[in-house]
Order: sequence, then C-alpha cells, then structure tokens
Amino acid sequence: MAHGFQNMYGMFTFQLREHAKLYHTKVKIFEIGIGCNSRGTDSPCRSVTLWKNIFGKTLDLWMADVQSVCVATIIASGKHADVHFLSGDQSDESTLKQWIQASNGNFDMIIDDGGHSNHLMIKSFYGLWSEVKPGGYYILEDAHIGRGEPGPKDAGYPPIIELITAWIDELVTYHHKKDIIPPHIKEYREKHPLPKGVKFITCVHEACV
Repeated sequence: MAHGFQNMYGMFTFQLREHAKLYHTKVKIFEIGIGCNSRGTDSPCRSVTLWKNIFGKTLDLWMADVQSVCVATIIASGKHADVHFLSGDQSDESTLKQWIQASNGNFDMIIDDGGHSNHLMIKSFYGLWSEVKPGGYYILEDAHIGRGEPGPKDAGYPPIIELITAWIDELVTYHHKKDIIPPHIKEYREKHPLPKGVKFITCVHEACV
C-alpha cells in the first residue's frame, strides 16, 4: 500500500470486518478520491480492489471524485457494478449534502484521499463527520500536504495538521486552565473546536485517524 498506510489501516479495518462477520452486517465505507488523475499502477479505483480484498461480501462501498467524466466512464464500464460512485466538489456544502442523501450516510469509515488542500479537508470533515457511526473512523490521508504552499482558496484555513494538533491538545488537556495553553493553539481551538463525538486521534506517517 502506498505511503506505508498498511499499519494504520491494519489497526482498524480488520476489526470492522470481523465485527461485520460476527453480526452478519455490512462495513459501509465512503472514500473521497477515486484516483482519476493517477497513472500506471496507481490507476483509478486501485483502492476499490483493496477494500474488496479486505472486506469481501461484507463491503458496502461508496466512492466520490470531483472529475465527473472519469466517474461516468467508470460507471459505464460496469467493471465495478457493486460499488456506488458519486461525483462533485468536496468543498461544496450542497455537494456534501447530496452525497449524504444519496448514500444515507451512517458510515463505518470515511477516507479523505481527495484534493488534500487545507480548505478541502476541513470543509469535508465538518460536512461529513456527523455521518460517521459511533465507534467509526474518519481518515485524512496525505495530511502533510497542507504544510506546503497554501492554495488560492486556503486563506483563513489553518494547515490541517495544526488543526489536528489543537484537537489533540484539547482532548488531552481540556481540564487545564486556558491561560496555560499556547496562544496559537488557543486560537485554533476557539475558531475550530474539537468536533463533538471525537474520542481519539492517532497519526502515522502522512495521515491521521
């Protein structure tokens, strides 16, 4: 698996699979980013094969990408007829609502492997977090990219990793007096408070859950 994410996914996917087998349920996954810009071994829908291999018949997979022509081509090919494909801009609130309506939400795991800009990841998280089941996971891949040169629409949005750092600080030190919190962390916490229902945050190389 690219980036060495196998350790991260190994921590969470197999328990979801075994739970689904035990209780005869489905593992509902929503992934943003089909890979329409990829080439060669990273061709579109590469992760579809991975999820099918891991979850087998327990899988209920939803995939979305901003490139509607690519999505339409994949659907028309019929190669992945058992997968639900959607298209749209992940930074658009109405698009996120349409995705939720189409899928009925209630996901065991959401994976953001889309545009990776700070505003994209932050808007998508706030728009979709409520659709993660209690005990489910929201995964931000390639979170390091937000540390680079801000995109034209990133004004007003902190690097995603700094926001995650502020959330971790809030999880760990929420009982402590606010006057001991570093100013920049305090600012992030005031503007982007820890979302309700977040129980833990863990990060690996280039990604966080």
